[in-house]
Amino acid sequence: MKSFVQQAGLGDILEKVEAGERLNLQDGLALYNTKEILALGYMANLVRNRMNGDNAYFIYNQHINYSNICTNLCKFCAFGKDKSSDLAYEMDLAQVKEKVRARLLGSFWAWFQYAFDPLCGPAGIFTIFGSSSLVACGATGWGDEIAFGVKVTVSLSLATLPFGLLIGFFVALAMQSEEKTLRLAGGIYTTIFRGLPELLTLFIVYYGVQMGIQSILAWFGNDQRIEINAFLAGMIALSVVFSSYCSEVLLSAFRAIPKGQYEAGDALGLHRARTMRLIIVPQLIRIALPGLGNLWMNLLKDTALVSVIGLSDILRQTGIAAKVAKEPFFFYLLACALFLFLAVVSSIGISAIDRWSNRAGVRR
Repeated sequence: MKSFVQQAGLGDILEKVEAGERLNLQDGLALYNTKEILALGYMANLVRNRMNGDNAYFIYNQHINYSNICTNLCKFCAFGKDKSSDLAYEMDLAQVKEKVRARLLGSFWAWFQYAFDPLCGPAGIFTIFGSSSLVACGATGWGDEIAFGVKVTVSLSLATLPFGLLIGFFVALAMQSEEKTLRLAGGIYTTIFRGLPELLTLFIVYYGVQMGIQSILAWFGNDQRIEINAFLAGMIALSVVFSSYCSEVLLSAFRAIPKGQYEAGDALGLHRARTMRLIIVPQLIRIALPGLGNLWMNLLKDTALVSVIGLSDILRQTGIAAKVAKEPFFFYLLACALFLFLAVVSSIGISAIDRWSNRAGVRR
């Protein structure tokens, strides 16, 4: 097969792939322009085996499967991969540069993200201090990939938080309800999701939901394969786990609020919903905030679990970089530093919220 790759004119690129070196823009262009799918598949298997540590077979009729040659080793394949179109294989270098420019600066939001990126922006840490190192931004380093992993981790955490809080709030209400059925349902919910390991919950959501949907479709005679989004699966799994712990924190906070507060709202003629919003919830936030802050820290760490289902978070991106660059200690130490940085920033934010929630008591 190696001779076949060399006959296809990809021998130099194969040597780079075998050595784990980063590919440049010209290499990416050569891979796109070639029509030798078997050669590309062979190199894709080399990359996948190195990344995954096992044998990953190449499916020849799906062009998207060999894009990981570029995605993992250079920036070229970050755009223009479309299963239904072969246009990506016919671009010349000028078109490539134009698409890269449009991808980076084609919209105000993209420009805003680039300008204020703390890692790979104009004043980013990797840009200033790591320009000639393994974390350089651009085709020579892994800074862009790791910066993207940080964005995915933060985005997943922020997307999970409101859903987890909302579900936990209603579960806490159910657990203090006078209705026995609601209390029982809330207790079962928290027992299940606090008892299951987070990784197992993630697998159940990611694989179980897919199997359930496919079974329903098969019952209607549709054999279409369904694959749910890894980000969505991670958000759902982390939301239910977060809500199960959050409900216990909120339940304790509810019990710390005297019943006279509810009676005072009734005496003022407030509807129970307005009593909850104007009287109970402000006190609930102040009482539950320390516990919720700890849960937020746990949520940040639990996002690392989604790397096992293919989501490009901090741990997955640094893991790929460690395997390709053969510098595991450096990149995993970098992952530790990034998580600690997020924890410090979170602690500052939680302290600010705590001071804000206690401002009325301080004035008194």
